[in-house]
Amino acid sequence: MGQQTSKKILKRRKQSSCHSPTNTPSPAVTSLSSTKASMFRYKEGRRYHEDASIPYVLPNDDEEIDRVHQQHWLFRYLFQSNFEVPLRDQLEKGIKVLDTGCGPGTWLFEMAEDFPHSQFHGLDITPVFPEGIKPPNVSFALGNLAERLPYPDNHFHYIHQRLLIFGLTLPQWDLAMQELLRVLKPGGWIEFVEVDQEAHNMGPLLKIITDAMTHMLVSRNMVPDISVRIETYFEKYNLVNIKSTLKEFPMRHGGKLGDLFWDDFQQVSRAVKPIVSQTHPEWASPECYQQYLNQCADECAANQTTLMARSIIAQKPLQ
Repeated sequence: MGQQTSKKILKRRKQSSCHSPTNTPSPAVTSLSSTKASMFRYKEGRRYHEDASIPYVLPNDDEEIDRVHQQHWLFRYLFQSNFEVPLRDQLEKGIKVLDTGCGPGTWLFEMAEDFPHSQFHGLDITPVFPEGIKPPNVSFALGNLAERLPYPDNHFHYIHQRLLIFGLTLPQWDLAMQELLRVLKPGGWIEFVEVDQEAHNMGPLLKIITDAMTHMLVSRNMVPDISVRIETYFEKYNLVNIKSTLKEFPMRHGGKLGDLFWDDFQQVSRAVKPIVSQTHPEWASPECYQQYLNQCADECAANQTTLMARSIIAQKPLQ
């Protein structure tokens, strides 16, 4: 499903009884040698941001990097492309591209290989991107979307951003939009890719964990329904040629894609367990929580549950 990027699909963990002893995994070691331990905290063997000003709720360890790699291939397969903007000819000739919230740089590496004449820049709040080995037309920078970005005005022809539902608060979405439009050239394109929080054909078990995640986000002033708000944001900032492409991820049905997407959803669910189990103490035990996820998987397969993914593109007007 992927290309030659270092693909590592996590195997489904073997489950034990709800009352079995718990083996807590050891903290993951970051792949970035320069990262200082003081930047992070550990919960249930996973590494998270220590900085209270960073709202991002998912881990930033090697296990999360593997998940993001796998997730990228799922999106590319679902959309049958790495981008929806009408810029193929320009990418082949050479333009400047920014990927915000780039993570380990999977999207950037593939785009850089496909379009060697273009320059690709990745920005993330955590240095989980490769320090050394990378294509010559790829560079990375640390930066916070809610603050001034380290780029000049009107610099990029194309800005890509995927899945920051867990990364920005409501006020930060406006700050991010202002900064992204500052560094986007007049006539340039922006593309946001997000997934709906509410699934279609959702059963009662899945609804409980979905509601728990929604509560987690709302309690942090984050935006669980950001996927359906993006068009409104684009209109608010006077962008033009707005277009949405919608695709459905099958959850635990429909063959390999459904199995892999469920695996991704399950990994995210496990990653936020330290938070959601605070409102659901019955999930405190890893074994009990995994049993609940297994029941959700069976329910999704029986109900043919799907989750909508949206790619929304828009153009900055010429000035």
